[in-house]
Amino acid sequence: CMPRPAPPPPPLLLLLLPLLLLSLLRPAMPLMDAPAFLHTRDGIVLEAAVYVKRPDPSLVGAVVCHPYAPLGGSANDPVVRKVAAYFQSKGVSTVRFNFRGGGASGGAASWTAAAERADVHAAADYLRDTGGARAVVLVGYSYGSIVASATAGERNDVLGVAALSYPYGYLWALTLFRGSAALGSFARAKAPKLLLAGDSDDFTSLSKYSDLEARLRVDSELAAEELEARRGAGGACAPEDRVAAERTRSGTMQIV
Repeated sequence: CMPRPAPPPPPLLLLLLPLLLLSLLRPAMPLMDAPAFLHTRDGIVLEAAVYVKRPDPSLVGAVVCHPYAPLGGSANDPVVRKVAAYFQSKGVSTVRFNFRGGGASGGAASWTAAAERADVHAAADYLRDTGGARAVVLVGYSYGSIVASATAGERNDVLGVAALSYPYGYLWALTLFRGSAALGSFARAKAPKLLLAGDSDDFTSLSKYSDLEARLRVDSELAAEELEARRGAGGACAPEDRVAAERTRSGTMQIV
């Protein structure tokens, strides 16, 4: 079936995600979240800090994921706090949390960044079930960007995904050689994708980021073709299927 052009991304996404760059350069804004606990689908209890806007005028929530816990990453990382405070200042409900095995969260790190996807699902589910959010933005910093972006490919309510300092150069180590699976899920995400990194990143060079951006474009094209073939087998695709395929194909961008 022939895909038709997708509708433009919602204005809220266009406003919020690019302005993350500016927010990281500004003085810290006050956080308005409060302690809470999340329950994952596999029975792990996670330490979290949540802010639920009532009533929520945007019906959008943001999940912010932290760097690698075994190396000291936590929900209190300065970048994580700053991003969460930025969304809160815009009236967007937020969740930041400690991955399993980090802080006061239960469980243990998986070493493959796979089980941690359930942690991101728990945060997004909380925003939907408790905060009334109809869509979520997933933001990850360093290791958190691996997990957040991979989870984006497993949900239908993701409005956008932002990967801050995606550690592409060490993806093999942080996923125990399962990086292709994480990138594949990232590419399948139907939401627009934002890659944000500095030109002196300690873990990944700009040339590596160019490789990552090119790989995501190729993988997104393959994912779109697979979606079209699977849903169009034996008959014409439904309009929503054609839109999903086109969004998967064209939803990658890079800002450095």
